[in-house]
Amino acid sequence: MPYLILIAGALLGIYALMTFFQRATPAQVVSLLQAVFSVMLLGGCLLLAVTGRVGPAIAIAGAMIPMFVHFAFKKRNNAASGAEGVDDQDAGARNNRASMSAESDISSRKEALEVLGLDDVKDPSKDDVITAYKNLMKKMHPDHGGNDYFAQKLSAARDYLLK
Repeated sequence: MPYLILIAGALLGIYALMTFFQRATPAQVVSLLQAVFSVMLLGGCLLLAVTGRVGPAIAIAGAMIPMFVHFAFKKRNNAASGAEGVDDQDAGARNNRASMSAESDISSRKEALEVLGLDDVKDPSKDDVITAYKNLMKKMHPDHGGNDYFAQKLSAARDYLLK
């Protein structure tokens, strides 16, 4: 019976970790791994101290001091910058607002052509629009050092011209 409870608890823990990793940002994953590593080191240090091996326990505790100092300064800097109160829902709402503003900024065909750099082309084809969009998106995509706003503006211009 105790093994059944242990197996059920392990399965529940694995399920919880899987759902966490699916929804978590990379920063949250790093924080979790740092916390787990810290707890494991602290537990190992306490286990060594309780079993009479004080020398290795002191060595591990000494090695952990810089890590805890780093966490303390990092937490203080986050609190000072106000980044601690920002959560994923706020970031998602900001992205939605930016997306809506970028789409609503394109109000004419002329503006959409200017955004894509096709303002000198009299009547661009669908392929011209797609090619210009792809070339500019390679430069402006957020994953390649670009900006979310410009990438959304390019997408809005492409969508406007392809409608």
